[in-house]
Amino acid sequence: LRKQLSGLPSRVITATTPPSRRGGVLIEPLGPIGRAGDIPNVNDGSIVLRLSLGSRAILLTGDAEVTSEHAMLARDVERLRADVLKAGHHGSRTSSSEAFLDAVAPGHVIFSVGRRNHFNFPHSSVVERFARRGVQMWRTDLHGMVTVETDGEALRVEPFRRRATSRSIAP
Repeated sequence: LRKQLSGLPSRVITATTPPSRRGGVLIEPLGPIGRAGDIPNVNDGSIVLRLSLGSRAILLTGDAEVTSEHAMLARDVERLRADVLKAGHHGSRTSSSEAFLDAVAPGHVIFSVGRRNHFNFPHSSVVERFARRGVQMWRTDLHGMVTVETDGEALRVEPFRRRATSRSIAP
């Protein structure tokens, strides 16, 4: 695989990479803090992106865990605010810290998890953190693909499996 990829153009993305715009969407890299290869925990080397359009924002956290969250909080807490959060590390107990959730203050969270995953993601303590905040929770194992649409003002979050929306996600 390395041999096949060696000739392809690439670039390193870190929290210091300048933002860019695509189709009116502002794309801001917020993580990793430093080069991914220099970070001991591979999950904390995940690219974290904030996508914003108008007054709406989505935060995509990859597999970022608490160490990465704390680094982002220390760097620029204001840029973390988002309407929709893709939960870090599938909602493991090593992500979505109280301080991070306070800064992001999402109205929706998406847990990217497989059906019958043997890690039992999302972790019940993380689900409880979101539930206490009244965050609408979406799980790909229950709802399938989740679509987020915005024109910069209105926001729509919709599951692929509409019947699953009536299911409660309890801690």
